[in-house]
Amino acid sequence: MGAADDMTTSKAPKFAGTGCCVPEGGMAPKDRRQSALTGQVTEIARMHVSNAGGADRVCDFDVQTLRGRNSEAFETRIVHCRGKVTKHHRLELHVWYLIAKALQAVGYGRL
Repeated sequence: MGAADDMTTSKAPKFAGTGCCVPEGGMAPKDRRQSALTGQVTEIARMHVSNAGGADRVCDFDVQTLRGRNSEAFETRIVHCRGKVTKHHRLELHVWYLIAKALQAVGYGRL
């Protein structure tokens, strides 16, 4: 099971031709790892991405990463970093582009 298998996307329709689905309420990508020895799955990161307005095709999104290193810690909903993705072309781009922009917006990817 990878992070893509566990995105909270409700029952939002997929946009034609992209396979992208970002519901109005947002999504919560979760990063999980699975032990090759025990098979145990552990959540190691969580981010919330929510629609912050815009037009039908081009939108802004608020981004929050949560503090913690396991599911129990993430449930406390303590925000670690905040950011904003602006003018994202949500109908033309796959959802992974939004995730990449969201990670950059909160400061990940800088060396």
